This record gives sequence, structure tokens and C-alpha cells, in this order.
Amino acid sequence: MKSFYFAALLFLIGNASYSQTLPPPFTSCPTTGFQVVNNPSDFQTVNLATGVTTTVATFADEINAMGFNPVDGRIYGIKRAAPRSLAVIGSDNTCVLFTTTGDALQSSIIGDVNSSGILWCMGSSNVFTIDCNPSSPNFKKVTNLGAKPSISITDWSFPTTDNSKIYSVNNAGGLIYVKTSDLSVTQVMPDGTVPAESFGATYFDSNGNFYAKGNTTGNIYKFINATGPSPSVILFSTSTASTLNDGARCASAAPPIIADYGDAPNSYLTTSASGGACHILPTPNPTDAKIYLGSAVTIDADGAPASQANTDADDDGVSTFPAISGGTVPKNIASYSVTVAVHNTSASTVNVVGWIDWNNNGTFESSERVATTAAPGFIGNTTLTWTNATLSGPGGTTGTYARFRVSSDPLPNPGGTVSNGEVEDYFIQFSSVLPVSLTSFNATALNKNVLLTWQTASELNNKGFYIERSENGSSFTTIGFLPSKSGNSGSTQTLSYNFLDNTASPNVNYYRLKQVDIDNKVTYSNIIKIDLSNALNNISVYPNPAHDKVTIAGLSGNITLQLYNSTGQLVKEQKNAVQQPALNISNLPNGVYQLIIISVNTGKRTISKIIKK
Repeated sequence: MKSFYFAALLFLIGNASYSQTLPPPFTSCPTTGFQVVNNPSDFQTVNLATGVTTTVATFADEINAMGFNPVDGRIYGIKRAAPRSLAVIGSDNTCVLFTTTGDALQSSIIGDVNSSGILWCMGSSNVFTIDCNPSSPNFKKVTNLGAKPSISITDWSFPTTDNSKIYSVNNAGGLIYVKTSDLSVTQVMPDGTVPAESFGATYFDSNGNFYAKGNTTGNIYKFINATGPSPSVILFSTSTASTLNDGARCASAAPPIIADYGDAPNSYLTTSASGGACHILPTPNPTDAKIYLGSAVTIDADGAPASQANTDADDDGVSTFPAISGGTVPKNIASYSVTVAVHNTSASTVNVVGWIDWNNNGTFESSERVATTAAPGFIGNTTLTWTNATLSGPGGTTGTYARFRVSSDPLPNPGGTVSNGEVEDYFIQFSSVLPVSLTSFNATALNKNVLLTWQTASELNNKGFYIERSENGSSFTTIGFLPSKSGNSGSTQTLSYNFLDNTASPNVNYYRLKQVDIDNKVTYSNIIKIDLSNALNNISVYPNPAHDKVTIAGLSGNITLQLYNSTGQLVKEQKNAVQQPALNISNLPNGVYQLIIISVNTGKRTISKIIKK
């Protein structure tokens, strides 16, 4: 009798009940991940960027197969033990149980809610759904869809708005998706893409990145652009190992990151998609950081590649660079020292590492790396010295790039994620350069083509520019030549050039300019990158030239149109353009305009030149 009363007491004080009142919803799309672990279930928040988990509640039962419901802002799952129930978790971290209708509710550890509020689950033998839309007449109804596909998985997740595919990582380490129409399976990335184990908690973010947490290791892998044509994967963070676990996250939430990134061109590993240098910050408040360069560190949404590496306002670890004379290369640099300001109020010795791209090949190599350390509590200047460096390569006449990183973690590479510290990138302008001063070099997607534009501030003895392209950033081929506009007398005025590449790869393209003097001396520009898989394709604009209006065909989804004049001023904007795929330009002056077509949902865009006459 005593044990009976004890069990009854546990049931009464547990968070779950059979009340028919829904718990309070989340008022906005939470950026954190959630997971349940153990039996009875601990309900936890998960910082996917750091791996830190925090238990916020303990339920009286084992809850699993859960997903965040974008329809009503609650988390839905299943109470696995009999009597099985629909479990609903609210923003107050309480769990309410509901009796289901329709087909018999099966036990499941695999589930997620799609954008229509339907919980898709896979049991031991069948796939079934539960209507989780409280306003639906079929709310709580279970529908058996038939035999499950022949796959070995422990969780799956829907992308933001695509209800046709559910993504997962199988126990062999391959990325897959299941089509909801017929339960067929498609292998997106092969088995062994990540080390084999069970991945019991999976998540999506608004950029189509997919996250999978390993049960045994706690490793959290980020499958970048998982829903796109060229997905890749990185080890994103490491959390604690767990069992009987399952994950849920609002799929339209922003990518989970509290970190600092660099701003050198992306060939140097800058963005998260390229496996760029990423330093996790302890909290959203940068002042909580104990390890950084200079006087402060800021949070970055992602790496921000720039030709001058100047988009980060907090790059103050190096105040000045000793002068480097460019001009004729190769050139031996016997000794070159840089003073770096380091802040380390942690209890750990930190690594201070620098790279300078002496051979100007667009990458930071191990031979270009130097390092030192700073003791716990150290706040002050330290020195990095390069000896017997050889200045050479295409950029050795104008300037080169440098990267500095500090962390208590090892820093063997210029890219990759570490648990603390900061990264800063710089462009070192040489004190003397060859006759052509290139001030900008840019690439723009024009449907399936690439428009290259560049400007020079001055030219002397310049024959012209060879345009070179590469698909890997290292092996380049010539695709065109433009003669200099300066003539034999040279120029001290700004000169502008453009070149249309209509044979570009549909994926990633790298470009550089090979400038040739009249005496056949050669220098190269920096390397720029453009990914045409991020461009909108199959868009047509007509008539062009136009008098009254232009029509844009091939639009779908949430599209914004922006029209800019020749001075770069926005003169017309039209949102939700699919409803009215035309622009009235009758009141605009005659001239040349740039029409930018933007997919609000995916961020993809394309640019078209419009002539008004």
C-alpha cells in the first residue's frame, strides 16, 4: 500500500497531466534548440553553437518524437508508455497530455511537426501522423500512413516551409530525406559523411542548414545548405552524450550562433559555409568575453568577406603594420614583426597566432603561420615575427592579407571553430606598388551569367587586363581580355571596366584579373568568389528596352523587386511581386537601371540591366 501512495504522489507532482487545457505557447520563434533525455524525461534547452544544455523541467513520463509546431508555437510529442498520449509542451516548460482519436497511437522516438501543424512520426513498423492544429476539426487525430521505409534513424526534421521532405542522418552517417508523398528515401550525402552513430536529436534553421546531434559522442554536425544542390558538413560543436533523447527547434529561427568571424576574402576561409574562422562567445553580451584581441570583440552573424578586409569595426588588435615595399617580386623579407594587443583574463594560457599571405595565392598556409602564447591574466602587447619570408605571387605589388587569432584552444589552422577568443583580418597595403591602382573588383550574378566590374584610380603603362576564372580557387584559365582605357599617356582618373562571363559554372566560380604592362610585366588582383547556386534562375524581363513598364516572368514565392538608377539610388521597390509581376517605369527618366530580384524566403537574387527610353 505504501508503494502505491508513493507512486500516486509522483504522478500528481509531475509536470504532465491529463488536463484538456493547452499550455501557454511561445510568443515568438525561439532560436534555442530543445531536447528531451532519459526516462522520465528531462526537458532541456540546447545551445547548438556551444553545445551547452540546461535542464529546465523534469516530466513524470518519457516524452519523445517531438517537434516545434509553427502553427501554434508549442512543442508536440508522444508519451511513449501506455496509455500513450499526445504530449504538448508550453513556454512555461510544462507538459500536458491529450488522448488521441483515429488510429491507434504507436510508440515512437522519431518525430517532427511540419509547417501545417502535422506531427509526422515513425514507429517500429509504421509511419503515422497526428493533427496538432488546435483549430482543426481533426485535432489530436492519428492517421496510419503505412509501412515505414527501410532506414535506420533516430530523429528527423522538416525544413522551414517544405512539407514534402523530412531530413535525417542515418546511423551510418549519411544525410537522407524521406518524401512524404510516398515514403521513398533519397540519399543526399553518402554513408560515412560523418562518423557512424545514432543521431537522436535533429534541427533546422531558417537558412536550410540541418543539425544532427550524436548520442554517443555529443558531437553536433552542421550540414550547410542541406536542402540545396551542394550541401557540405562541419563539426559545429560538442555537447554531452545522451540517451532516450529527441530534439525540436523552430525551423524558421535564425542560425544558432553567438560568435566572432573574420572579413578577409572567402578564399582565406571566412564564412561558416567555407569552414571559416569562428570563435564562440560565452553569451550574447560581448563584455562577458575574457579572451580577445585589442579592446573588444563583437558578435557576427557570419563571416563578411571584403576586398579590403574592413567590415569588422572591432579589428583593433593590430594598430599599425610595419611598411612593406611592393613592386618587383619575388622579394626576401628577412624579418617582419607585428605587435598584437592581447586581452586574457581567463585562467588559461592562450595561443596567439598570425598568418600573412606572403605568396599571395589566396590562402593562409602552414608555412605562413607564426605563434606565441600569453599567460593567464595577461593584458598587453605581444609580438609575432616572420623570418625569411618570400614576398611573391599575384598580389605582391599592391598589398596582402593577414589573419590573427587568439584562443585557449589550439589554433593550427586559419579556419575552423574554437570555443573562445577572437579572429581579426587585415589588408596590409604596401608602401610602393606597380603602376595600376585597382580600387574595386566585384562579381554579380545575372541569371546564369556573371558580371565582373572593376575600377582603377590610376594607370601608367597599362596594356590591359586578362580575365581569369577557376572552379577551385587555385587553377585559373583565361576567359577574356579588355585593353586599358588609359591609352599610351596613362590616367590619373577613375576608369571603370566590365566583363560578362556567359560560360560560368552553375555553382562556385573564382575570378582574378591579370594586369599586363606595356613592357609585359604582370600583376594579379585579389581573388573573388561567387556562388551561382545562390542566384535566382529562369527569370526573364521584357520588354527591354521599355517605355511604360517591364514584366518579370518566372517568379515564385515571396519576391521583392528593387530598381536602382545609374547613381545607385533606389527609385522603386515592389514587395510580394508575384501578385503583380510588373514594374511601372513610365514616370522615370530615360537611362540605364539595375533591377534586383530577391527571394525573401531563400535570400537568392539576380540582377538585370533595364534600359528606359
